[in-house]
Amino acid sequence: MTKSVSIVTPSFNQSEFLEFCLRSISAERAQGHVEHLVLDGGSTDASLSILDRFSDVIDYRRSGPDRGQSSAINAGMARATGDILCWINSDDGLAPGAVQAMRDAIGDARGPAWGIGCCDHIDEDGRRFKTWRPSRHDELDYVLDWRRNYILQPAVFWNRQMWELAGPLEESLHYAMDFDLWLRFFQIRKPVLSDKPIGMHRSHGRSKTSLVGCRIYDEYLWALDKRLVTDPRRRKLGRSHVRHALCHWANSEVFHRNNERAREAMRKALSLSVLAAADSSFMKAAAKLAFGTLRSGAG
Repeated sequence: MTKSVSIVTPSFNQSEFLEFCLRSISAERAQGHVEHLVLDGGSTDASLSILDRFSDVIDYRRSGPDRGQSSAINAGMARATGDILCWINSDDGLAPGAVQAMRDAIGDARGPAWGIGCCDHIDEDGRRFKTWRPSRHDELDYVLDWRRNYILQPAVFWNRQMWELAGPLEESLHYAMDFDLWLRFFQIRKPVLSDKPIGMHRSHGRSKTSLVGCRIYDEYLWALDKRLVTDPRRRKLGRSHVRHALCHWANSEVFHRNNERAREAMRKALSLSVLAAADSSFMKAAAKLAFGTLRSGAG
């Protein structure tokens, strides 16, 4: 029997990209038994008129103020009826054939299951410029080095048993809720990896994570401390990767002349361990900041 698939889309003032997202999901209805639920947070742009035009391919729609993205996704999942689940943000999309590829990957699983496929990076105009592929992303130790070995969320599907066992998204998280969810999934079962195109992730300067700065790592640390409390080795490994990521972020911010943001990242790294001072990226950032101070003083 064909497994039904439910796709939840949280949306807020993303009219520039919303139609692309809706079309990519609507096209998957040809695969049969695809349910689409859209939770709009009270958009004030053209989003509502776009949703009106697509009303015949949206199975459930809610528009109005909510408690944020995680809360909206949880509300959608609570109404979803599918055997297989995922969420696709309104600035992202699904690759052609994604639904059937994920049915093939996890549809026959006995018990909880989740799958990770390939994900195209697209620009603001929807043009693909590279493809992300899972490699060792079925190994938790590998994924804990999140800066380099991240999992792209639009390429992840799971079945209802997994969602019910792992529980809903942590609504206090606004940037790392997917990372937190994957940690819980890993504690139940390893993911199935697929070489098929599944998601499309849009890179643009107005995305939530591109604007938050290094504060996103506070949420990564929360998830590590909460989910790996009984696994001190992995918790320590994850925290060391966050420390290195903060050092790398600091060096990048100095390069872009965002010195205060660089100092914030360096302080966070040092708060995790004094070993941060020996990190090559930390030392580069410190040297650039010192040189800049000396140069301005000499001037």
